[in-house]
This record gives sequence, structure tokens and C-alpha cells, in this order.
Amino acid sequence: MTDDHPDITIPDQLCKEFDLKRTVIKAKPSMSANFSKLFKDNVYRATDIYGRDAEAIMNQLQRKMAAVTGSAAEIGQKYYRNAIEENKYNGPVEASELPAIGRFRDEPFAIKHFRAWLDNNYNRYDIKLMDLFYWEHAHGNWVAMTQMQFDIAWREIFTPYNCRDVLQAFLSVNEKDRIQPHVKLYKDIISRAWPELLNQPINPHKTAKLSIKTKIKNSIKSKLRHTKNIILRT
Repeated sequence: MTDDHPDITIPDQLCKEFDLKRTVIKAKPSMSANFSKLFKDNVYRATDIYGRDAEAIMNQLQRKMAAVTGSAAEIGQKYYRNAIEENKYNGPVEASELPAIGRFRDEPFAIKHFRAWLDNNYNRYDIKLMDLFYWEHAHGNWVAMTQMQFDIAWREIFTPYNCRDVLQAFLSVNEKDRIQPHVKLYKDIISRAWPELLNQPINPHKTAKLSIKTKIKNSIKSKLRHTKNIILRT
């Protein structure tokens, strides 16, 4: 990201306000040969894009610090249901549709097991089906993989949302209070824990009005996803 990106400038302002030390770690375009071997020997199917970040963090911090992440919070934000036709998924979901929704490869092996997963979960009423799918098949995959890859760089990685009780409590909150645009739940948590943080805007680059070009692009993407799902169903 650029130096004027809000993820750089807002922490800078907060650190100055509260007299906290701030360090921006910049990764090189690629890993060194020695680190690449160590990294890929340590984690099965480790990725180069995370490897260069992991090497930069390790070199800068020397594994003396812990990381606290917000991973898994997306489970309560209708991630898959925002990306698809909402009214379509009030009805039955077909196993053949799940690879496209979850960005998996369309393999018979996967569809077979998605069908078994659907049969086991159709009668659940406590968690919406697509939220559970995101929880189990997306976060159960990439969050676990990401944390394994960055384990080499940090003394410890702590993810508060990695707790079934926390996630169940989170999902029990009225849906409109935990999704965009107001995300009232998060703001209430911040107001109790550290209210001064709310003096800064939250993700201004994401909440700004979209340009006409971006709206057209997003609309085309949505239609293509919908068309792909129809093709898979037929």
C-alpha cells in the first residue's frame, strides 16, 4: 500500500496522540533464497506473497513480539451472503453451487463432500447456512494456513475470535448491528474498551462513495457470478 493509505496514516495519528511507538515494516519484492527454503520446508504449500511479509517481520522484530489479529470476525458479516444473490439463498442450496461461491475448484470430490455437508446441516436454525459454510470452509482453510505461515515471524499469534463461545455470542447479535454500513456492535465494543479510537474514521477508503466506474465494475462481477451459478445448476 502507498504511504498515504489510511491503514498507514490513521495508525500514525493514533500513535502520536497516545505516545505509542509505531513501526512500518516494508517487505522486499521477494524472499531471500535462504529464508525461502526454510519457509517452504516449514509449511506445506507456503505462498511466496506471505513469505516476503513473514521474512520482513522476522528480520525487523526478531520474533520478540506477539501479533493479535481480528481474523474470523468476517464470519458475522454476511461475507458470502453479501457476495451472492441474497434472495436466492433463502431457498435450498445445491452442492454444485458451493465451489463457485467459495472460490474452490469445481471437482467431483469436492462436490461429493459438499453434498454430505449440506445434508448434515440443512436442518440447522441457529446459524445461517452460508455463514456456517464461510466459517467452516473458508476460515477453516485460509486463516489456519495464514497463521501457520506467519508462525515463523512472530513469538506468538493470538486470535481472540478463535473461540466457539465468542463466535456464537457474536452471531447472536442482531444482524443489522454487525454488518455494514453501521457495524454498531464493533463501535459499541470500541466505545467501552478505548473510546478515543472512535475520533478517527473507520476504513474511510472503503466507506467513501464508489465512483460510477467502480459501481459498473462491481455490477458486472455480480452478474457474472450469478450466471456462473446458473450454469452450474443446469
